Amino acid sequence: MPDRVVWLPLNSAGQGVASDTGALPGALVRIGAATLAAEAPKEVQA
Repeated sequence: MPDRVVWLPLNSAGQGVASDTGALPGALVRIGAATLAAEAPKEVQA
């Protein structure tokens, strides 16, 4: 695999990367440290 490429299964037992992240195959994503629930950005309905 090329540098800076991460492979993840789309559907693993109990979790699915596509459904959890909303990212589709080939999408650019950012990977970082987890945040506490109190620090996580809030989702706003428009």
